[in-house]
Amino acid sequence: MKNIFRVGFSLALASVLFVGCCEDESGACCDESIQGEIEDWTGLDGCGLILVCEEGNLEVFDWGDFEGVPTAGMELCFKYEDYPGASICMVGPIVKLTEVEIL
Repeated sequence: MKNIFRVGFSLALASVLFVGCCEDESGACCDESIQGEIEDWTGLDGCGLILVCEEGNLEVFDWGDFEGVPTAGMELCFKYEDYPGASICMVGPIVKLTEVEIL
């Protein structure tokens, strides 16, 4: 009976410890986050830093909420919500980042 309790407790503890991970051993996001890379598109009129990911190109509304300094080449795990508005760059939808972790 004590062994069953120990095994159950160990499994419960392990699940709590791994729920908070943001990336797996390969460097990919392991929760519902999206993995992407920041690219510098300042060569196009009205463009700046763009997030490139499987969903396509995303224009971030406000990099000011980003911890640190966003730079081209950074890889991120992130979540976002659509942000209403128009863009001069027009390479993708405008989004507001809700969660960000640098890989």
